[in-house]
Amino acid sequence: ANIRYPETARRRKIEGTVLVQFVLDETGAVAEAEAVRTPKQEFGEMAAEAVRVVAQMPGWSPAQAQGRAARCRMSLPIRFKLE
Repeated sequence: ANIRYPETARRRKIEGTVLVQFVLDETGAVAEAEAVRTPKQEFGEMAAEAVRVVAQMPGWSPAQAQGRAARCRMSLPIRFKLE
C-alpha cells in the first residue's frame, strides 16, 4: 500500500521484482537497506522506491541467538506489477 510506482517505469511498462537486503538490529529496527537485484540494472528508480519502503517499515521482532536478541540479515522481494 505504501509503494509508489515510479512514473518512468510505468510509462516504459517495466515490471519485476526488486530484492532488498537489510539488517534487523537487536531492537528489531531496520538498518542498512540496499537493493541487490532489480528488474533492469540501469533502472534505479524502482530500487530506490523499494529501499525507501523497507526503510520505513515498523519494527520487527528481533532475531534470537542463545536466548538474546541478535542482529540478523534479511532479504525481502518487492514486486512491481502494473494493473
